[in-house]
Amino acid sequence: NPNDNIGARYSIVAILEGFDSQEEYEEQFESKNGMGLEYEALEKWFYESAQKHLDVIGWWFELDNVM
Repeated sequence: NPNDNIGARYSIVAILEGFDSQEEYEEQFESKNGMGLEYEALEKWFYESAQKHLDVIGWWFELDNVM
């Protein structure tokens, strides 16, 4: 799903980056008020980290034309 409305692309990159669990990865981006994740920090991390794994996630960038 190129729209990735469930955010699977973040989890894929988290696995590739060596996080042991979804919880461990999400803890890195929890908002200070406890109401979800800090979107800007998550996006920055994703785009920086995903560049190292284009062989796996590059197709998403091509579909979304975000590279």
